[in-house]
Amino acid sequence: MNRQDILGDLSEYWEEVRGNRLAPRRSDLNPNRFGAALEHMFILESVEDGPLRIRLAGSRLCDMMGMEARGMPARAMFAIPDQMRADDLFSEVVRHPACIDMDLTGLSGEAAQYQGSMMLRPLFDDLGAITRVLGCLLIDAPRYETDIAITIDTVLIHTLRQKPKSATPAGFAEAQAAFTGPHLRSVSGSARAPRQPLTRSHLRVVSSND
Repeated sequence: MNRQDILGDLSEYWEEVRGNRLAPRRSDLNPNRFGAALEHMFILESVEDGPLRIRLAGSRLCDMMGMEARGMPARAMFAIPDQMRADDLFSEVVRHPACIDMDLTGLSGEAAQYQGSMMLRPLFDDLGAITRVLGCLLIDAPRYETDIAITIDTVLIHTLRQKPKSATPAGFAEAQAAFTGPHLRSVSGSARAPRQPLTRSHLRVVSSND
């Protein structure tokens, strides 16, 4: 399977388990359903007064980082110039909450350049708070070397809202206004996109030309 197929299957599974909720619970996930994504996956944990940290990590991510990744700040997956931006994106997933998909570039120590992708999806903990992030990182490198520096190219952010439950109206009901769909916009460079009101779902794309 190629990178996009692996991420697409994982995203579809997250949506299936999510149902009508903002996000699924961590305990709802069945590792047997992760398929080819399993060795590329990770789970982040929100830590009070600190950056999100890696709670669990697949074997390919540990290979790339050259060590057991558990307990490390999630930003350590990225090259130093992009670590602050990565921290902001990880935090956005749990605070709003949001689904985030990124296009990445991996540069090896031998100056070989690889394309990559990362997906981030929020998760409830067993106490009913969104404190976890389901993630998956894939780089089109023949092997995951410890000297691959990962940078962020473009980011797609989809702020979530709870799906309405389907119901058959009893008696007379007013016609509902048509939903106009999510809002999509592109922002160049490192400037941050102005936030839209979070009472409705919206999408935005952030691109970097660095």
